[in-house]
Amino acid sequence: MVRLLPSALVALGFAVAPTTGSAQQAAPGTAVMRMRITMPTPDSTATAPSVSLPFDELEMQLTYATDGQQLAMQMQFGEAMNMPGMALGEMLFHAIWNPTTDSVHVGVLMPADLVAQMGGGIGFRLDLAMPDSVALPGGIGDSLTAVLDTITMSGRDLGRTSTVGGVPCEEWEMFTGADTAQVCLAPTPPAIAAANRLLTTIPGMQAFGVAGLTERQRALFGGRDLMPLRLMMGRDGARIEMELLSSNTGMPDATLFVLSPDLDPFPIEMITGLMSQMGAGGESSEPQ
Repeated sequence: MVRLLPSALVALGFAVAPTTGSAQQAAPGTAVMRMRITMPTPDSTATAPSVSLPFDELEMQLTYATDGQQLAMQMQFGEAMNMPGMALGEMLFHAIWNPTTDSVHVGVLMPADLVAQMGGGIGFRLDLAMPDSVALPGGIGDSLTAVLDTITMSGRDLGRTSTVGGVPCEEWEMFTGADTAQVCLAPTPPAIAAANRLLTTIPGMQAFGVAGLTERQRALFGGRDLMPLRLMMGRDGARIEMELLSSNTGMPDATLFVLSPDLDPFPIEMITGLMSQMGAGGESSEPQ
């Protein structure tokens, strides 16, 4: 998995590379994507340390929605990530960005077993001013950028089309470093494009190494802003899959832009403690 990671960053980076246009002016729409990462079987002969996780598969479903101004994103883990005492598949992360107030509202719906341990409530919410910058701890951003800059990228149009999530797309092979990814490319759905543009308007997001992919991406695809609606790649027992489940134009469900009124205020001291443990650099946004 470690050897596959650099190439995976490049391949998945195509999905979040910035697209043209304004972050605050987008066609309304909704898109749902699923991402699955299968962990390799541990190598008993390996001498290098490995990361041990309590599950063999990372799976999440991402929902993007924009009404042309506001942006909403939801993330829910798959059932394969459930653990004894914590059903992660029941956890829902919900974020809403409002450009009028330049604020972000984040809600977390907790698994029922965790709620029982906490003695009630359904989850927490946090209301923040949009951060002016994003700082990654420990020089992670510089490391990611350095890795991405050294990996070669190329692609080959296979000359055929498919339909993924109801959207026609072009079948390509992508070559990133030593890895090959099978992808199906199409113009980025409006809701995902709005999310990508928003993320890259925040100073410091360049540290994630994403913004630098833009020109390389456009050159590879003849100057077009495309993203993989489906991506499959794997090596050494590890596998990464990403697929668009649906994409719709028109006004999204209005409930996507409202957090549950039953969420309790997030205990800010928990965030402070986590930040202290991580030794994160830079200034963080304060709750409104």
